[in-house]
Amino acid sequence: METDKKYIIRHRYFNNAEILLFVEKNMTNTRQRNGDGRFAEIMANQLEVSTSTIYQAIYILKYASDKILEEVLLDEISIKKAYKYIKNRVKNDLINFLREYIRS
Repeated sequence: METDKKYIIRHRYFNNAEILLFVEKNMTNTRQRNGDGRFAEIMANQLEVSTSTIYQAIYILKYASDKILEEVLLDEISIKKAYKYIKNRVKNDLINFLREYIRS
């Protein structure tokens, strides 16, 4: 009588720096050949993280200063914290620009 072999699947959890580097490496192929644009979903499945984490990583790679990028890569701050910081900075810059525009 043969017994079924059971395989244990080991999940590897990636740190913030690894996620950011993986997304950066693969960002050049942001659209699949058929153009369905499922980059974030595909990356999220490969890394076993949420799609929002992938979208946040993309945003960081596009808009982060070198200092913030370095902090994420050194795992000093999380992707989510860096994203929120950059988003608030961009929002505040836009508000200040609009205020100056209205005044002139």
